[in-house]
Amino acid sequence: RAREGRITTTLNTRATVLAAANPAGGSYDVRRSPEENINLPAALLSRFDFLWLLLDKADSEADRMLAEHVLRVHRTKNHLGKSEEEMEEYENNPSSYDPVSASVVRSY
Repeated sequence: RAREGRITTTLNTRATVLAAANPAGGSYDVRRSPEENINLPAALLSRFDFLWLLLDKADSEADRMLAEHVLRVHRTKNHLGKSEEEMEEYENNPSSYDPVSASVVRSY
């Protein structure tokens, strides 16, 4: 609502909002509704045009590999996943390398 002098009016506003929420209890239960899993009132969820669920399938081996990769990247500051020798060669001659290896692209 906006008020200017004696005039009171309602102004339509539109804003893009992107929100994220983790499931209540730490993991999504497919037997429960999204409202129950996210633990937000239906009145609030109804304000969003889309509700997009991203579900992570439990895979301890993949989770371990991802965690090791993240730790290695942060420890070595090597974001390409290459050895020190490969990184040194890349820094000396970057035009000789593709930005992303084919094996990495295939894994996605």
